Amino acid sequence: MQSWLVEYTDFLLKFMAAFAVGAGSPSRGTEVTCMQIRNTASRTQGLYMIGRRMAIVAQYSKTSAIKGHDTLIPHILDAFCQEIAKIVVFQTHPFAKQIISIFFPS
Repeated sequence: MQSWLVEYTDFLLKFMAAFAVGAGSPSRGTEVTCMQIRNTASRTQGLYMIGRRMAIVAQYSKTSAIKGHDTLIPHILDAFCQEIAKIVVFQTHPFAKQIISIFFPS
């Protein structure tokens, strides 16, 4: 299972590259890698459905101190990335979290 986690991580990097190429203007790596799929106390989620299309909304924080808030930058996923994102968010990511809790309980 640990080898599966390594492969899954590699897949997520490739998926992020596919998303960056196909979703219009590229986001900064720091914007995409800290993307939340659920709201937390300090950040809102970054994955939204806009009509029938899925969008990743990056939060750009370089000018937060000046503006007093982050700038939201939406990126609409292409059809292929949208379907892969659904599988990742609803199936493989929860499975990966279970595996991690088994192998790394602390």
